[in-house]
Amino acid sequence: MADSLFPDITPACRRQLAELWTILNGEARGAYRAIPTWRLAGRLGTTEREVRQLKRELVIRYRRPIGSSTGRHPGLYVITDAEERRAAIRQLDNRLRETYLLRRALDKNTTPERVAQQVFGFAGREWEPQMNADGRG
Repeated sequence: MADSLFPDITPACRRQLAELWTILNGEARGAYRAIPTWRLAGRLGTTEREVRQLKRELVIRYRRPIGSSTGRHPGLYVITDAEERRAAIRQLDNRLRETYLLRRALDKNTTPERVAQQVFGFAGREWEPQMNADGRG
């Protein structure tokens, strides 16, 4: 499977899409029944990255209501009501915000301190992760 949305779906990929949807629709209806991506990867015989790509394809191309959670029940699930749909959208919005912050921090004209000031209202070194003597957090 290509990194971006793939224009041509191979028969093997079509089988994986169908299998992922069958698993989720049968066993993960609702956020409280989410299945971790590592477990789905094992069941599909693929990687977690591939599972995320399959999920993306199911949502965008086939309009399947699949959410993901990193909370109490981490993993993928079939959205069953309006609240779960709102929660899935909130999580995507949070990811967009984090990606934007990363992008801004890497921009040659933007320093991490300026991003922290703009986003969090403070600047300086107090927001940086604390490192041990060996350089690990």
